[in-house]
Parts: sequence; C-alpha cells; structure tokens
Amino acid sequence: MDKIGRPRGLVAYSTIAHQEALVTGSSSPLKLIRTRTVLYVVLGCLVSAIMLGAYMRRSELEINVLHDRSPPYVRLSDGSVRNAYTVKILKKVHEPRTFLMGVNGVDGAKIEIVGLERGAKPEVTVRTDDLREVRVLVTVSRDNADALASSSVPLNLTIRDTISGKETARRTNFQRP
Repeated sequence: MDKIGRPRGLVAYSTIAHQEALVTGSSSPLKLIRTRTVLYVVLGCLVSAIMLGAYMRRSELEINVLHDRSPPYVRLSDGSVRNAYTVKILKKVHEPRTFLMGVNGVDGAKIEIVGLERGAKPEVTVRTDDLREVRVLVTVSRDNADALASSSVPLNLTIRDTISGKETARRTNFQRP
C-alpha cells in the first residue's frame, strides 16, 4: 500500500469482527471451531463413508445377457430349437480369470460358445479389468422343447469363476415355436 500511496491495512486477510476490534482498540478472539466448520467436517465424513461403503459393496463381476431378436429361435434339421444370446462379461479383478458358462432352468439345454470347438468346455477367459463379449448358442432337443409349458420359458445363464468358485447368474427367456 505504501507504493501506491494508500493507508496500510486497507487490504488484509481479516474478519469484520477483527477490523471493528482494531478500531475500538480491543482484540477479537480467534474462533477455529465454528458451526460452518463443524458442518463441513461432518459432510466430508458422510460423503467419505458413503463412497467407502459403495467401494466395499461393488461386485467383482458383472454380466449382461441379450437375447437375439431376429430370429428369436431357429428350428434345426433334427427338430431341436436353438436360441442365440450375446453375453458381456465385465471383470473388475486385477488378474486374468477363466469362467465356465452353464445353463439351467430348461431340461436338456446345451450351451455352445461361438468360436470354440464343438464339444469343448464352455470356458471364457477375461483379461485384467476387461469387458469380454461372446456369442452363446443354447440348444434344446425336440422332445424337451415340445415338453415346455409355453413358447417363452425362463432360463438362467450362469458364469462360474474357476479359481474362486463364485457363481453369477442372469435370467433370460428361451423362445420356442
């Protein structure tokens, strides 16, 4: 302030109460703990607790099953019925894992992953922190398809981690003529 010819203390890091106390010649007490400060600390702790809880409850694996729409089913030459699905596997663990796919809910249903040899185990390997998309074919023999109660039957596609043994299932529908 001296350089521009203004009085000292015109611009300062101070409170109004401190400025008024200087004018009267007294001193104002410094309050470190105020209602606003306590409120900010409580809000910060609350948000941190919510974020920690969400992190602790997050799943290590997510799967999404999409049934093909066109055509919803295919009748094969031997009379069996085949449905196609797109399965997306999102793994959140920091190491590669292998998952064994299965199906239950429909008697005699067989699963096949497109790109694997016929008769091979339906296993999918997912790299570290990766999303893997596979096409899955579920086939039901003619006798079992004819025995189904309706044209759309609930079906569970399961994925089991070969290391930990944890199993995750997603419900979808199996269509038949």
